[in-house]
Amino acid sequence: MGTGKWAASTASIYEASTGGVVRIFDEFEANFLAIQGEGAFALFWRDLRYERALAAGITVKTFSVDLMKRLEDRWPNDSELPSTGYSVLG
Repeated sequence: MGTGKWAASTASIYEASTGGVVRIFDEFEANFLAIQGEGAFALFWRDLRYERALAAGITVKTFSVDLMKRLEDRWPNDSELPSTGYSVLG
């Protein structure tokens, strides 16, 4: 992420990306969460695990679309705008 960007911009993008995902998984009470580099991995168990996991996945996907829109608005003419590469796997 952030190739060709100033360090502060790259750090802000990374923080917004990972911080937002962590907050979402926390909101849906993930029982395990690991962040490795630019990736997040969450496990859900106990009551309503499938429902919580699905809702969290949908919310992360929506968050990623909204985040990319904000980045594109911030750098409208920047051909080097980093792709977050969000993937939501079930």
